[in-house]
Amino acid sequence: MGLRLEERQLSFGLLLLRLVGGALLIYGRAWENLQMLWTGHIVFPDPLGIGTQMSWAGAMLAEFVCAIFVMLGMFTKTMAVPPMLAMLLIEAVLPVGTSWSQRATLFQYALPFLVLTFTGAGDYSVDARILSFRSRSRY
Repeated sequence: MGLRLEERQLSFGLLLLRLVGGALLIYGRAWENLQMLWTGHIVFPDPLGIGTQMSWAGAMLAEFVCAIFVMLGMFTKTMAVPPMLAMLLIEAVLPVGTSWSQRATLFQYALPFLVLTFTGAGDYSVDARILSFRSRSRY
C-alpha cells in the first residue's frame, strides 16, 4: 500500500482506539444490558419517553451493534455517532447530585467515538479496503 511510517502509526493508533473503545463500551455497558434479553426481564430507564423496551433497543443498537461496526472499521464515521450520543444523553439525564466519577466514566466512553467521528477508521479497516477496492476497479 506504500504508507509512510507516520501514516502507519496513525492508522495503527486509530485501530487501537477502535478496538479498545468498542470493547470497553461493550464490556462496561452493553453486556449487562444484553443479559436482560437472555433473562427476559428488561428493566431499563426511559429518558426520552418512548418506552422501556424501545429505550433498551436504542441503547443496544448504539452500545453493541454500532460498537461492533466501529471495531471492524465499517462505516466508522457514521457508526461512531450513536454510541457517543448515547453516552452524552445518559450523562445529561443523570440526577444533579451524581458524582463526578460516574459522569467522567460516561465521557470516557464517549471520547473515542467522538474522535473517530472526525478522523474515520484509518487504513486498517473495512472502510479502507472498500475504498481501495473501488479505486482499483475504476481503472
